[in-house]
Amino acid sequence: MDKLAMREPLAVAGEPRPAVIGMDELSIRADHVSRLLVSELALGRPIWFGVVDRSEASTAKFFAALGPEGSQGIRLAVMDRWQALRDATKAHAPQAAIPSDTFHVLRQLNEAMNQVRKAEYERLTHRADRTYTEPRRRCASPPSS
Repeated sequence: MDKLAMREPLAVAGEPRPAVIGMDELSIRADHVSRLLVSELALGRPIWFGVVDRSEASTAKFFAALGPEGSQGIRLAVMDRWQALRDATKAHAPQAAIPSDTFHVLRQLNEAMNQVRKAEYERLTHRADRTYTEPRRRCASPPSS
């Protein structure tokens, strides 16, 4: 799509002035090549695609494209725990709250629960009393009279 063909959708969508953004990586190839994708969450539309990587310098290019006024309008920037994204956001939009996205929070909780489960299993299977790990033995039926 050439620049002329893009003018109509851009005219309809308008200049992005997001208050709530989502920042995440987009995998380009299987060998871990990623780019930064920024979306305007309230409208559910992408507003910027990084062409180099997801470094702090690339993230700063998003804020430069948005401009100081647009950057100051961001109230919330949802992202994973990638430090480069957080540092660039704090530098260019210090007023924005930065919560972690739900996917990464749930993944970390799942990993923590799995570690506890494995540790408890290990602790219980190495005890002398194997009450909790031995299979239940079936009792013989009481004799019928």
